[in-house]
Amino acid sequence: MAPNRRSYFIDSMRGFAVLLMVIYHFCYDLDHFRFVSIEFHHEIFWLHFRTFIITLFLLLVGISLMLAHHQGIRWNHALKRILILLACSAVIYHYRVLFFVSRPYDLVRYPAFHCRCQSISYSVCQTSHLQPDHRTSVGCSR
Repeated sequence: MAPNRRSYFIDSMRGFAVLLMVIYHFCYDLDHFRFVSIEFHHEIFWLHFRTFIITLFLLLVGISLMLAHHQGIRWNHALKRILILLACSAVIYHYRVLFFVSRPYDLVRYPAFHCRCQSISYSVCQTSHLQPDHRTSVGCSR
């Protein structure tokens, strides 16, 4: 898609997904700090809400990548985005280690950034006619 032609529907869906994620994490933090009592890992609503949010995010990531790189990969842009996502992932991981040590099982249940990085890597490989190297699940090989 040309830089001057934005998909306002995709942009609004991204904003909606961010709003849902903020609501989910706000409620999660209220539960963590014991302002409310919510069973996030057992109540069907919260399990489906979480699944809907991450599915929406990943779907929009895929659509956005296709729109951004349909005429060819902009390697500098793709690498910059992957590095930003990895840095954010590291910051969030360390934040959760420091402040959520009472719930160590939560560390395993926050793979969204890692999944996005891997999805971008795979899409870059596929778009550039390279095949993903499934042994490492990160690199590309011819």
